[in-house]
Amino acid sequence: DWLDLLALALRDRVDISLCRDAREAVRLSGCLRPDLILLDLGLDGGLTGEALVPALAAACPSTAIVVLSASADIAR
Repeated sequence: DWLDLLALALRDRVDISLCRDAREAVRLSGCLRPDLILLDLGLDGGLTGEALVPALAAACPSTAIVVLSASADIAR
C-alpha cells in the first residue's frame, strides 16, 4: 500500500516503524516516542479515528500527528 511505499522511499533518511492496527500504534507510540505519526484513518484495530487520535496524543503528547485517508467517505 502507499504507506509501505513511503517507508521504502524514506528508509535511508529516517527511522520508520509501521503498525498494522490501531492498538499496536498506541502501544508503540508510547514506547518509541516518535517525532511524527502519519495516521491512516482506515487503520484497523478496534479504535475509530475519533478515539485513536486522542489515545495517540495521550501516549506521546509531544508528537505531531498528521491524519491521512484514502477513503472517499468524508464522514469517516
